[in-house]
Amino acid sequence: MNAIFPVVFLIAILSFPKVTAQENSASYISSSIQDLNTPNDALNLINEQFLTRQAQINNSNTNITLITQVGENNTSSVTTFANQSEVTLGQYGNNNNIELALSATTIDYRVLQNGNNNQLLEFNTGTTTQLLQRNITQTGNGQRLEIHGNNALQDRMVIRMNNDHQSLIIRNNQ
Repeated sequence: MNAIFPVVFLIAILSFPKVTAQENSASYISSSIQDLNTPNDALNLINEQFLTRQAQINNSNTNITLITQVGENNTSSVTTFANQSEVTLGQYGNNNNIELALSATTIDYRVLQNGNNNQLLEFNTGTTTQLLQRNITQTGNGQRLEIHGNNALQDRMVIRMNNDHQSLIIRNNQ
């Protein structure tokens, strides 16, 4: 009987933190769902996610460019002027082209091209942008995206191009 008490006591101690962790995660999930009741709350949640990503890049204090190319005749050219930057390019297909000239204090730029003959051109004109955050996906063939400037409206833009032979041109003169 004396040997059973320490075993039961040990099992009780080991299971207590697990129950506490489950209660905390459940309350976190319910508070996240409550945050999405109004459009303002949803926008604030998205803004917090962007700020969290900016903090991760700021803590790295580096400039990184990662390029993955699978296929033939894919080209990319990246020029950045930033204190901290992370540029990730993925080209999966043939004859895809990316040309970027970016300027901001912090840059978080992601591009994925799936398909053939896709093109992305962005010529940022060196504004005093604090955070340039972009997430671009081109899926299909013959996609063409051009961005010629930068302003606060497009600093955190997400662009998804699907299907074939679509073209989008964005020009900004502040």
